[in-house]
Amino acid sequence: MAANALPTTLPDGEVQHLTEEISQAKGDLEGMVKENEKEISDMDAIKNDIDNTGPAISAVKEQETISAAAKDMQLREENAVADENEQQTLALDSLSQVNKALEQINGKNALGESQTNPVEAAVQKLSKLQKQLEVGTSTSHNLERIEQMQEKSKQLVTDAKDLAKFAKMSAPGELGESKMNAQQKQIEEDALAQIQKVKDTANAAIEKSTAAAQQGGVMGMLNSARTSAEPAQAAPAEAAAPAQGGVMGMLNSARTSAETAQAAGESRADRMLSQEQETLAQLGDQEAMAVKAEKVSIKQLKGMINDMA
Repeated sequence: MAANALPTTLPDGEVQHLTEEISQAKGDLEGMVKENEKEISDMDAIKNDIDNTGPAISAVKEQETISAAAKDMQLREENAVADENEQQTLALDSLSQVNKALEQINGKNALGESQTNPVEAAVQKLSKLQKQLEVGTSTSHNLERIEQMQEKSKQLVTDAKDLAKFAKMSAPGELGESKMNAQQKQIEEDALAQIQKVKDTANAAIEKSTAAAQQGGVMGMLNSARTSAEPAQAAPAEAAAPAQGGVMGMLNSARTSAETAQAAGESRADRMLSQEQETLAQLGDQEAMAVKAEKVSIKQLKGMINDMA
């Protein structure tokens, strides 16, 4: 709807004002189309991020990929929120310009000045545009959807970080054994070293008793020393057996605890992996709905712009 659709009886100054207001309203709508197109571009980038989070060469690499994708999605979603807010600003300004134009035309009508058919047509178009803008500025479901996507992407970053840590703990070490197994092996080696220490102490006591008897040179002393050494030999050996049993018991307990902890960790990791995949699927669905809504919005905006031609 251009200036030639306005009443010719209006003074040139008022016609100019109306033309400027309508032109500004139209410019705002065109700006909204551009913001919608930018938002679609951000949503397409999010879809690409999601599509690139498939299986990798390792669990660690897979989680690192998901984490990087989620961080990029957060940036894209932040841009999309900014686009939505800018669209809202433009829509409100466009509505304000339309309201001014209607007030100016209706003001002339209130003064008793007759309206020609072109003026009636202009009022009808402006009134239709006014209602469309009022509905469009009342709420933004797409903004709510994108804000929900932000929360999911944030959680995805946290989950991927935790799962990457677990994957690294379970990854093979330099010697081909898991780090968990390497730690368990170290505990066992330390315990066995304690057992050997007890045995070495017992043997040293026996050797010391025998040496003392030999230096005496008296058979009675030797026999006495041997008699004393035999209980001494038996005592450390007997002490070693319970000690060994106690240490092995401790090892068995440690192994059981480690296996239980590992099983619990794997169960939690499985749940997190399942949740992670579900979150990615939800983000994909929301992205598709957001793009669909943006395309509908562009179609509506272009229709409104054509009505103002």
